[in-house]
Amino acid sequence: MSSFATIRPTLLSSTGCITMLAALSGACGLAYELLYIRVFSNYFGDSFLISGVTLCAVFLGMSFGAWQSFRFLRWLAWIEVAIGVYAFFVATAFSYWGFQIAGLAESPWMNAVKLSVLLGIPAFLIGTCAVSYTHLTLPTTPYV
Repeated sequence: MSSFATIRPTLLSSTGCITMLAALSGACGLAYELLYIRVFSNYFGDSFLISGVTLCAVFLGMSFGAWQSFRFLRWLAWIEVAIGVYAFFVATAFSYWGFQIAGLAESPWMNAVKLSVLLGIPAFLIGTCAVSYTHLTLPTTPYV
């Protein structure tokens, strides 16, 4: 009985910590979406097409990342770091070359494709993390 009593609080505290990290990661993912909409609307224009593509790219990337999350469970910490590094490099690139990147193609549809690629990468990573935290909180032994 004493061994179970010492293990159970550790399990609860680690589950609480993982739950807090998952909530923080999800909040950061939503903040990324809002920030990317603000930044990209300055360079690509604030149109219905660009806003729709941004929203669709984020949700499709997150859903595909969640679908494939079991493959990347052991690299969860590195994925979180990659999300931050990607955000830093995108912000830096757009602060120096934003109008050149946006001006590579004048067509609104090409801008939609560029936005889908630029947003698909971090959205995939964010979707991977959200479900990976859930996998970490599940018990390792199946219920009988």
